[in-house]
Amino acid sequence: MSNNKSINVVRIAGVAALAALCLCAKAPQKEVDEASAAFESTKSIGADKYAAEQFQQTQSKYDAAIAEINTQNGKSPIARNYTLAGKLLKEATESAALCKQTAEQNKGLMKTEAETMIDQAKKSAEEVTTLFNDTKKKKKAVEAVEPELTALNQLIEQASASLTNGDYLEARTTSQAAADKATAVKAGIDSLSAPSKKK
Repeated sequence: MSNNKSINVVRIAGVAALAALCLCAKAPQKEVDEASAAFESTKSIGADKYAAEQFQQTQSKYDAAIAEINTQNGKSPIARNYTLAGKLLKEATESAALCKQTAEQNKGLMKTEAETMIDQAKKSAEEVTTLFNDTKKKKKAVEAVEPELTALNQLIEQASASLTNGDYLEARTTSQAAADKATAVKAGIDSLSAPSKKK
């Protein structure tokens, strides 16, 4: 009789242990995959450049979620609780969606701005080239500016290439450099072509 009781106790203990294992929390892998995919999608469109602040916030939320999961994984199975991790993953996924939207909007605006700036730089380069050629006929000294004129046209080519490649931020930056170069070249031509002051 005592043996039967012992067997029953063992059975009950086994069932209790099995039930405890069933009740153990599991890492929210589905939510991890969703957040990871959303984050990578945001990164792939250049959100780190076109929505840098939101991108950093999104990355922080995602990193915090993964850190929380690792913390829970380090505990005994029955003590694990992934509620906070799930909350952080949801926030990271939502943040990624908003970040992607902002990046796409900013990217479109940057493209338009870069296109306008490149057109303006090209016009400035044409004006400076015309001024250079006209001045060159009168004063040979202006030839010293020619390398700068070449550099100006190279900047415009670089800006156009960046625009074609979809790097609108770089296109904008380079076109601004071209505009500054055009101003400097024109000033150089004007100073060389100005009449010499007689003492």
